[in-house]
Amino acid sequence: MNWAVAVFGAMLLVAIGFWFTKGKRAYLRTDGALGEVFRAAQLESLVQEFVKVIQYSKFPLRFNVTFN
Repeated sequence: MNWAVAVFGAMLLVAIGFWFTKGKRAYLRTDGALGEVFRAAQLESLVQEFVKVIQYSKFPLRFNVTFN
């Protein structure tokens, strides 16, 4: 029997068990992650407003916009 497959299966079971006991509660609960979620929401609303301006504009607009 190939023991690598058995070890891989055991580690998979440990990882799934860890996710359901600890990881599910702690996932994205750090200050850095919350900041990134907030920043992504702000950028998303900014882009949506920009798209609305472009769609409802009477004049063709050409922008070279880069997001960092």
